[in-house]
Amino acid sequence: MKKNHQGILFVTSGLLFIIGSIILYWWTSSYHSWKLREQLQTISPLFLEICFFLVIVAIGINIGVFQRVFTGISKRIWFLLGAVFVVGMIITMFVVPRDHRLYYDEDIY
Repeated sequence: MKKNHQGILFVTSGLLFIIGSIILYWWTSSYHSWKLREQLQTISPLFLEICFFLVIVAIGINIGVFQRVFTGISKRIWFLLGAVFVVGMIITMFVVPRDHRLYYDEDIY
């Protein structure tokens, strides 16, 4: 029964991907580039918020899996990971120079 359920999820996600690709192709081919840029200025922040919300929901759904994975990690490893994080933050905040150079051909790349 579980194998059948996974197959249905696989086919459903494939169909959703195909339908989404068709809609995206239709949308990009039916407007000029300047109109698409205007639309994307308003749509992009909305999609970022939706994706962030979906990530939070996915983490909430799979919280048991995260707990099982992270309970096997020793306190020594957590301490070492924290030390690497703190050293990385210190290097990023105090060692790396804070300048941004703009070049005349930057937009080409």
